[in-house]
Amino acid sequence: MFYVGRQRLEDNPFREVSKPHTTIGLLASRQIGRAQVYVNGDNVANVRQTRFDPLLRTSPDERGRWTVEEWAPLEGRSVNLGVRLRF
Repeated sequence: MFYVGRQRLEDNPFREVSKPHTTIGLLASRQIGRAQVYVNGDNVANVRQTRFDPLLRTSPDERGRWTVEEWAPLEGRSVNLGVRLRF
């Protein structure tokens, strides 16, 4: 589990301070004979910056950028399943 507190944001037209957020990761594995099966979940609470504010600006900033800086996860929830075989 990771907690990120408030951060001062520079050049963000939507807010001056970010929202605090928590991301949670889970890992579980099970040995089945010669195979080890695992499942890994990242950001299972599905925290995304786009749920707080948009990423796109209404017009470019003075440097020509159309997007704001990243201050929270952008990709959302991710789950992976895998198998390790022992020979």
